[in-house]
Amino acid sequence: MIKVIQGVYGFRDGAVLRPKTINDEPFELSPLEEQRLVARGVAEYVQVHTDGSTSAVVGIPKYDAEMKADELRAIGKLCGLSFKAGTSKVEMVAAIDAFLAEQDKVESSTVGTHAEPGDDNEELPSFNPAEAVQ
Repeated sequence: MIKVIQGVYGFRDGAVLRPKTINDEPFELSPLEEQRLVARGVAEYVQVHTDGSTSAVVGIPKYDAEMKADELRAIGKLCGLSFKAGTSKVEMVAAIDAFLAEQDKVESSTVGTHAEPGDDNEELPSFNPAEAVQ
């Protein structure tokens, strides 16, 4: 989940465009779109607790098979993974590793593929503001 920390994001709820601002609750998007907004500084990852409160998620913490299963499950949840009962800690670590490797692959393959306004190297038009007031 992410929460807007600056600016406004146009969230499409079906056919309706609803602006999301810093005053709105956390929401979910596709992992790639969430990653894009976080990278641009528009949003931050948040974790919603059972009491409804939220806290910022600062990346994925270090993990290994020596950790408790509950700790690995929490890290897996940050990645959007869930583990069936009986999943070993080694299997959890392998699943988290695979997820993060896939995310790195997606991130590196999409670098430079998003067109943003002004990315086409066109010069912006110049005008004299005084001309508008006649």
